[in-house]
Amino acid sequence: MPLQQAPVRNVFEYLTQDRVIRIPLWQREYSWKATEAGQVGVLMSDLKEFIESGDSEYLIGSVILCQDEEKSHHRLLIDGQQRSMTLLILLMAARKFIKNEGLDVPDGHPLFDVVPEIKACISAAKDEYKERIYMNQQNANKILEELYLWSTASDTVNESVLYNADRQNPTEQNLVNVAKYIYQEQFKKNKWISKENDQFLLAINKVLHSVRFVEMNLSNQSEAIAVYDHINDRGLPLSSADLIKNRIFQNVSDSDFPEVSLNWNEMTKTLSGCDIATIKDPKFLLRSIAAAETGQKITYKALTQHFGDKFKKDKDDPIEFAFDLSVCATFLRDYSETSSHELHGALPELYFPNSLGSVQQYPLLIAARNIKDKKVFKRVIKQIANRTAFYTLSAERTQEFESLVPKWAKAIQDPNLTIAKADEAYIENANISDEGLNRLRSVISELNYESSSDRAKIRAILARLSWILDEKVGKHATSSFYQYYLAKKEKDGTKAWDIDHVLPSKGNANDPVIHGLGNLILLYPTDNRSAQAAKPINKEAHYQQNPLYLTKSLTDMDKLVPKDKEKVVEFFKSAGVKELKWNLETWNEESIKHRFELYFALLKNDLTTF
Repeated sequence: MPLQQAPVRNVFEYLTQDRVIRIPLWQREYSWKATEAGQVGVLMSDLKEFIESGDSEYLIGSVILCQDEEKSHHRLLIDGQQRSMTLLILLMAARKFIKNEGLDVPDGHPLFDVVPEIKACISAAKDEYKERIYMNQQNANKILEELYLWSTASDTVNESVLYNADRQNPTEQNLVNVAKYIYQEQFKKNKWISKENDQFLLAINKVLHSVRFVEMNLSNQSEAIAVYDHINDRGLPLSSADLIKNRIFQNVSDSDFPEVSLNWNEMTKTLSGCDIATIKDPKFLLRSIAAAETGQKITYKALTQHFGDKFKKDKDDPIEFAFDLSVCATFLRDYSETSSHELHGALPELYFPNSLGSVQQYPLLIAARNIKDKKVFKRVIKQIANRTAFYTLSAERTQEFESLVPKWAKAIQDPNLTIAKADEAYIENANISDEGLNRLRSVISELNYESSSDRAKIRAILARLSWILDEKVGKHATSSFYQYYLAKKEKDGTKAWDIDHVLPSKGNANDPVIHGLGNLILLYPTDNRSAQAAKPINKEAHYQQNPLYLTKSLTDMDKLVPKDKEKVVEFFKSAGVKELKWNLETWNEESIKHRFELYFALLKNDLTTF
């Protein structure tokens, strides 16, 4: 099995070789998730940490290539598609961001070459698109070319590629979603690296020249696949988790180590079964625990020293610590998958930030896991859920939220925490300002149903508001809170919800008002599809008969059971809404505006009460 060569190449070298990297036909879809908790979010977070560190190199892993037997200039990419495509799209988004934010520097500046090098990475031709990576689906290649053109254009120009995701297959959708996520959520909202003082250019330069691949080149496809299978064999290789374990517990006695190892393996097994990529890595759990202990952000690099020091002088019992890790892993799994706590039960408030794709809440939840008093625990959970949902929806900078998490986590880790102390910790570390609420209002007023990432936020908001209103009335539409968030029918037959445009979108495809939050409501799929193009007044029966009271509130409230109407009206008043200024018969832009004001008032009330 002749391995021709295994050079270590940086991103610039990897993408600018005189070749075309081709994805084989049998390769799976491009599937990395474009969310904070997904693989793209994890990569962006890892790159950010590397850029801000003093480290000179970041090894992102290996790629396996082999000669394409049909085209001598092509190399088949056997392993590394997800990372390669994500980095290519990142560079396209970076090119667009540099152009639109005016970050270019003059000739002679030390960073002048960054933009030409980005261009060389994303196209083999100087002034037009010539693929560096060739996908195994023709339409996907067209999407890449469209994204290339999008990367050259001003904001709002060539944007159509971003809003046709529903008419694309999974790979095509994901290419677009990743571009939108990196550009709009990471770059434009300043969540990644600041654009001030050439910091963004410096960051991209570091990605180009200091992020490295081990590139394995094989003679043919069968040999390359054999090497891939060998590398990914789950039998003997030592995982990064094992390496961390051995370094942390290197001073533990031989008699203690087997039990420590048993608990550690139990922890890694539990985490590996989690759905969220970030949580699968034991380092995330270790960082969460360390943050609560120190009140400071702990880098991955400092983890082994922090925990290793605990056992050097018999400060802590390693067996007890390892057992606690396995317990923490169970808490983390339950928090993320069922929004529940082994002792304190279901946590409906937690499902809201979970459904928004956030992972920032988990270090706080780990810190609060041992609070004994159920009332105090539930209050802290609501505070964490409120603050995390606010962070996700208001476009708060990631750096700002991350900076408050360790201090807040340290303040709430006491098992005997009181309500007074919990509130004090919240106000001191995480209180939502009036300025922040104004920003929240502005951001959610621009949510657009046509954007898949916005649509997920719209669904989460409508589901949360529907649940809390039903909770106030005392009549739930489903047997479980998580079912309010369902976008697809479950295998057991549990119904999902469609997002209905009150004023139909047909004929108004590009109208942001029609696709805005104020014109949207949850409705049964059968009702939505049978009356898609109907006028609002002709859908009145569907709204009235819907079990969700938020949906019912579109119609004449006098048709509600008097006690139910009283509860709905009282709840609206408590949120500052004293009058419902819409009518399905005359539903128009003004009605949509008033409906948005109701949603914002209810959301604001929810996020600021606990």
